[in-house]
Amino acid sequence: ADRLVLGTERSLERTKWWPAVKQDIEVSAVPVAPAQLAALTILGTVFMAYLLTVVTGSPLGVLAALSTPFVVLGLIRVQLKRERYKFADQLADHLQVVSSAMRAGHSFSGALAVANTDAPQPTRREFERAVADERLGVSIEDALDAVGDRMASPDLAQAALVAKLQRETGANAAEVLDRVASTIRERQELRRHIRALTAQQRIARWVLTGLPVALLVVLTVVSPGYIDPLFEEPGGRILLAVGVLGMIMGGYLLKRMVEIEV
Repeated sequence: ADRLVLGTERSLERTKWWPAVKQDIEVSAVPVAPAQLAALTILGTVFMAYLLTVVTGSPLGVLAALSTPFVVLGLIRVQLKRERYKFADQLADHLQVVSSAMRAGHSFSGALAVANTDAPQPTRREFERAVADERLGVSIEDALDAVGDRMASPDLAQAALVAKLQRETGANAAEVLDRVASTIRERQELRRHIRALTAQQRIARWVLTGLPVALLVVLTVVSPGYIDPLFEEPGGRILLAVGVLGMIMGGYLLKRMVEIEV
């Protein structure tokens, strides 16, 4: 098992897309190392290809099994989005604690370290990373920018700007942080309002995407011979491919319609 994981990691390190996927796995707080998850995904794909081929009696099961990595990536994306949403929701309160620590006499870096003591996850993990980078010689604003890139948080860029202003001009960073925290809270309220308004459309997207799949499964169980032409006849396979493509395009268009950046 260790040899398989090591070989998988060495192979993936040669690709250009692996560093981004590896970072997403780390940020999403999946309790499995990235290389181990990749190896398990490969084994799962092989197992699903064998299982579907045996169950369906058709080599098309191999093609269906190739969707396993995409399912794993989709689950990682969902967890990643959840972690980033939690970080954005906690950021304003955390910056308020940093501001209070600066008023007590701490420097910006010292205030970050103090605020991390009682901070919830994932805020604590990410800011501890920034403090550790700063102790290794990286400027605190660059460290915060790196955290902002990892968590896809444009709000954190304002905190990095505050750190830069304090270092270069000695500005009253505590007061500026209070204003930044207030702005972040207003933006969070607007995001929540938009999510509430688009909730019905987001649910409709999943219902419309999953309904054909559920219908296909039900027909397969109730009357297997009824849908055999879809898999055995050339015209049926073409219609099946067109249907899958239409589902993907429709789901993507609905997603673009309800995603509003604030």
